[in-house]
Amino acid sequence: MKNSNEMIAELGKFITEQYNFVNGINESVSIRNKKLNAKFLEFAGWGGGDLPQVKAFLKAGFDPSFDNNIALRQAILNGNSNIVHTLLEDPRVDPYEDNSVALQIAIDCGFRDIIRMLIIDKNPRNKPGTHQRVLRKNRETLEELGVYSVDFNG
Repeated sequence: MKNSNEMIAELGKFITEQYNFVNGINESVSIRNKKLNAKFLEFAGWGGGDLPQVKAFLKAGFDPSFDNNIALRQAILNGNSNIVHTLLEDPRVDPYEDNSVALQIAIDCGFRDIIRMLIIDKNPRNKPGTHQRVLRKNRETLEELGVYSVDFNG
């Protein structure tokens, strides 16, 4: 029969092995998630956009809001209004994050349809006045683009 010190040593060894096993799984999952994120970004924007693939990722439960909604930003940078629209339909995507940088990108790129989508977003996360600072700052550019007539009052 083992004494208590031997049992404690065995228990400690077992706990260490289990801890290392779980950490190995977590590391594998992290690597897998990074690869999935990169593939999603390729479909959302970096690769020019692939709406059916984006929809397939979303249908499978993929979270498109990872890394501060970078997929939305990439889709905007590429002017892909269909992908922007699809991403905005997902409640996890927040176009207001980081001081409405998504709207600022759309304005800087001159994408009228995307600007309208972001301003008129009907998702419950839309809080009246959220984009006001960006809109006021860019009033002249928005007027030149012909989108300042959109109701900016939330």
